[in-house]
Amino acid sequence: MSRESLFREAFTVVLEPVTPVHVWGGREAVIGIDALVHGNELILINFEETLKKAPEDVLRRFTTLLRSARPEEATASFLKELKSRELISGLRIPIKTKSRIEPNSRVRILHEYIIPGSELKGYIRTGIIKGLLKEIPNANKIIADGIDLEKEAKNVGLGIEALLLRSPRPRKQGGFVDALSIISVSDPLAYEQVERSLRELRVVHTSRLDHVASLLAITFSRGRLKYEVTIRRVEKPRLTSRPHERNVIEEVENTLEKINNLANKIGSKNWLLNTLRKFGCDLIKIELNKIKGTTKLRNYEDLLSRLEKDLCSENTSCVPARIGFMTGHESKTIIPEIKNYDPRIYDEVKTRMQQELSRFWDALTLKLVEVDEDLFGVGWCKICVE
Repeated sequence: MSRESLFREAFTVVLEPVTPVHVWGGREAVIGIDALVHGNELILINFEETLKKAPEDVLRRFTTLLRSARPEEATASFLKELKSRELISGLRIPIKTKSRIEPNSRVRILHEYIIPGSELKGYIRTGIIKGLLKEIPNANKIIADGIDLEKEAKNVGLGIEALLLRSPRPRKQGGFVDALSIISVSDPLAYEQVERSLRELRVVHTSRLDHVASLLAITFSRGRLKYEVTIRRVEKPRLTSRPHERNVIEEVENTLEKINNLANKIGSKNWLLNTLRKFGCDLIKIELNKIKGTTKLRNYEDLLSRLEKDLCSENTSCVPARIGFMTGHESKTIIPEIKNYDPRIYDEVKTRMQQELSRFWDALTLKLVEVDEDLFGVGWCKICVE
């Protein structure tokens, strides 16, 4: 395939948090071991730099203590002495929770890219799938055929994605081509005025706001991240074949046609923006329905109402979104969408997932974070296309 047959469109996307966002990087810090509370700051310890500062007498005591105490006790004692001498090096994070942070508490560390391109692409992918379902006449059939209750709970809806987006490769190659492989999202290319903060993320019952679970996490609370989103198109090549190869050629042409039909949609910046706007604004409506009239969440309700007013009209280049950890099934999967098409299948999926995951159904809980003594939903942000 010639280079001339490849077409590429790229544009810049800017993401700003509206409420604290957390994308976990896979690491945890333990208070007293590799992180310390110092006044109103959390210090994520840089051991290499800290050891360079440590006086010889402190290092000798630490070495002696290691022989007679558990490693974590020796480390805690060593760090306590260095802390008293202001000799700890590391990243300092403002603490924005009034909850007591106990020794040995675990803190989830923010991803090194804050919000990596893969997280943003996953959100865009979910929005596109929901948008496509709304446009096709046989959505009910695709949902009925695509749900597989025999799969692991988190994967029961993958068949819907497959029916919408996948085409088989030519016979001998095997496997499938995913039409959304035409989209790539870079990791952040620019970080502007980024602020991190340590906060307590909470799960509560929707009706009573009773505590279900909580954890400490470093969040992205202010700033701007810039990404490049690229959409590739593939021109349908002119293929010649012998008679016995005709079926294979037809398969290739059909696959390319499916990919290009989608590329032509997404390649229209307006279609993509409107699809993501509908997705984000639907998320706002779902959350508002959960919290409406809840006195303790009045400021959160006002915030969502302002977002809806400012970003849900079609004459803006920005859209609301909800991204990252603790943002619920609605923002990460197409499972809640099933309810609009077939409530019976939705109830079956709901029952299956509750049994397998052994926890409250996602729609019955809220995921909240404290900001200036008020509670707001985790992960709300604004995405703008430049």
